[in-house]
Amino acid sequence: MRTGANFGFTRIVIVESLESHEVKTGTEIANYIRGLEGAQRLNIPIEVQSCESAYQFKGLVASLAEEARSKGNYPLLHVECHGDDKAGLEFENGSLLSWEDLSTSLVELNKATRFNLMAIFSACYGAYFLSKLSSVEPAPCYAMLAPTEEIFPFEILDTLREFYRVLFLRSDAGVAVDVAMRKELESGRWLAQQSELWYERVSIGYIETHCTRAEMKARARRMYERLPGNGPRPPLSDLKRELQRLNRESLLGKFFERYFMTQDIPENIQRFRAAKLRMEQRIVQLRSTGRYGI
Repeated sequence: MRTGANFGFTRIVIVESLESHEVKTGTEIANYIRGLEGAQRLNIPIEVQSCESAYQFKGLVASLAEEARSKGNYPLLHVECHGDDKAGLEFENGSLLSWEDLSTSLVELNKATRFNLMAIFSACYGAYFLSKLSSVEPAPCYAMLAPTEEIFPFEILDTLREFYRVLFLRSDAGVAVDVAMRKELESGRWLAQQSELWYERVSIGYIETHCTRAEMKARARRMYERLPGNGPRPPLSDLKRELQRLNRESLLGKFFERYFMTQDIPENIQRFRAAKLRMEQRIVQLRSTGRYGI
């Protein structure tokens, strides 16, 4: 299924890791989706996979990656479990998967789907996953949706039933996500993010924090002081210019290529060309202020 948000999937995989006495939100949502006319018309498989532990979850993700590579079977991954803002996802047996380890686990799946992975973390504090993402490492998903605070089962059911209803009615994940984000919760909100927008946000934040002229001067000075004492040293101004050049080339070159996996997925060069152009324009704007060494 192609969507209006520049990605597609061929199946929905709901990973459910809840204790026996808890509301099986994953199963209930799966049954709801199966009844949608759009899902029936498109013949999209809706799967619920029980998962007891973090170890089992990582194995399941690896299996999904293998199926994506070998069969072109791309999942929309939906995880129903508990979560903690600091510890990460918590599974039925009490085992934990940190946000960092979750990101690492999903990178290969995102690569296997050729950067088409949408991940829904239907867990308390699931949006904290974003706080561990880097703009200099491969992206673990194309897009994500998750709550920012504690969330109740009735809120999960209300929001995600509506998300899937709109998704299959409109064939547009962007519209479906907007509907989900407008749902009011007792605490916090639903947060969504696309990979290219996150890359721009984190990269520009890096420039504004670490590439001021004062910071660049201090970094150049530290480099200068670490140079061998014997023999001629380049002028400090040369080191500053070299740092500026490396910043520009890295943000629009190797970091961009690594994040969007362009060596493994060459089509991403064109697919995310608009994001690169926006970054180039923003860097020109920041340079024109005279406040940044880029």
